[in-house]
Amino acid sequence: MKVDLNTRKQDAGINMILVEVYLRVKAELSVVVPFDMEPQSVETEIPVSYLLVVGDVPMYYYDSKGNPVGSQAGAPNIALPSPNKTGELPSNGDSNSPGDGTVIPKDGEQETGQDTTQSSGH
Repeated sequence: MKVDLNTRKQDAGINMILVEVYLRVKAELSVVVPFDMEPQSVETEIPVSYLLVVGDVPMYYYDSKGNPVGSQAGAPNIALPSPNKTGELPSNGDSNSPGDGTVIPKDGEQETGQDTTQSSGH
């Protein structure tokens, strides 16, 4: 007789997994019939425990085509970067924003970051 303790994992929904703990039992038996005896192998699985591991559910869920799933009407749109004139996507160095959180001023705006409001002497 041989006994192994195993686990099996399977998806159970969005950010959930079902973990099953089971024993696999393998036994060699002898079947006795009149004037003959035949060895027989028997194998079975006995469940020991089930555990459902639940993760956080995301606010928005999209299918493989980028379409929102569920009744969330306010799901934000997915914005894809537009290709440049050569048809390539911009790399970090080619984009209009530096990527470090700074804002590039538009034409006519000051770059100093100082308060430009005028104060009166009152």
